[in-house]
This record gives sequence, structure tokens and C-alpha cells, in this order.
Amino acid sequence: MFFIEQMRRILFAIILSLTSILAFAEPDVKLRIGLQAGYNLSKWNGEFKDSLGTKFKNGGHAGVAFELMLNDKWSVQPALMVAIGGTKLDSMPIIGSKTLKDVKVNTIGIKLPVDVMYSIHNVGPGRLVPMLGLYVNGGIGGKTEGIGTFDKESIFYQQWDAKRKAYPDEECTKDWIPDNFDYGMSFKMMYEVLKDPVAGLYAQLGVSRGFTSYQNMEFSLSVGYRFQYVKALRSAYNIGILEYNP
Repeated sequence: MFFIEQMRRILFAIILSLTSILAFAEPDVKLRIGLQAGYNLSKWNGEFKDSLGTKFKNGGHAGVAFELMLNDKWSVQPALMVAIGGTKLDSMPIIGSKTLKDVKVNTIGIKLPVDVMYSIHNVGPGRLVPMLGLYVNGGIGGKTEGIGTFDKESIFYQQWDAKRKAYPDEECTKDWIPDNFDYGMSFKMMYEVLKDPVAGLYAQLGVSRGFTSYQNMEFSLSVGYRFQYVKALRSAYNIGILEYNP
């Protein structure tokens, strides 16, 4: 219930922000819908890196992106992605047991990034688009050593609980227990082809850094396709679904 409530608040905040942006946009705001998928490398930092040692782990992502074109230069892109990530740990000491080596931490999350885009036109047959934004990511699955990464029975929680019971007089922080809710900033660079026969095809490079306990760092490479303008907002440029009248 806590996770659902948090996601509800996040969605409300994003919708409120987009509504405020659109209120100041030009009257010819256009909406484009794109499908996107790609590969990412992720690694946890913070206490995990200092105490356990971390390395990059392979992952992936896929979903849908919505580009709200405020004018010919500026756009806002909210997206909804299923993201597979995590990290690799050099070792994981378990109280009363042997130390685990080369532990692979797997996570699955619902990621909601919102990026501000600036289009540089006439770069070859398309446009070059630097993007800066924020993201939130809610963990919904993934396993570590056969147990859910974010579960109360997880290896991280077990280690904290065992240490707390073994040393009752010492303060045991939860720095080794990953939050199932992550948020942070990202920077991306996208190139989209605007001429036929592959108009709408794009590639995107990105790097992001989280602000929660495990301070997730991620590098991503994505490819996608944006459809033409959709009549979702009142506009002189929109004459029908997937039709465009320049």
C-alpha cells in the first residue's frame, strides 16, 4: 500500500507539472508517441560500494514515450518504462555463515522519467536533441540469491536483522537495505531522423544518477520510433490520428 500511495503521488505531481507547462505553451502544442527499448548498465554506489564493492551489471528497458512539442525548439517528454537493472557485489558477509562472493543483484522496476528537450534542427537529415530531466523508479521485482531483492526476507534484510540481534548494544543502520523507490536526475542525447523513408527513427544515449540509499548510476543506449502527430490536443496542426498538416 505504501508503494501504491507513493506512485499515486508521483503520477499526480507529474500530471500537475505537465499541466502547468502546457498552460504557458504556444497554442499549437503537438503530441507524438514513441516506442522505445534498449540496453543499460547499472551500478550501486554509496555504502554498497564502500563496504561490499560494486560493479556494473547488464540490464534493459522498454516502454512508451510521449513528446509534447511546445514549439519548434522546446519539448517535454514523459515516458513509462519497464526497467531491468541492479548491480554486482564483490562480496556479501553473512553473520553466522560464509561470505558470499560475486553476488548478482537483480531488480525490475516501473520507471517514470520526465525530460526537457531542446531540438537543434538541420543536423544532417534530422535533429540533435540534448535532454535533461528527473526520474522516479518503483521496484516491483527482481531476485538476489534466490530471494526477492526488496522483500522483508531479502539477503539484505536478513543481514541487517542478524547484525542487530548479534550486537544489540550497537546501532545498526539500514544503509545495506535497498529502497524499492528510487529517484534521480538524468542527461541524455538523442538523434532523430526526420526524412523518409525512416523518418521518426531515433537513437538515444543517457546517463543517470539516483539520490536514494543505493545511489544508482546507469548508462543507457536506446533505439525507438516516433509516430506522427496525434490529435490529442487542440491544434491547427492536428487534423486527425497520425496525420499532420504543416
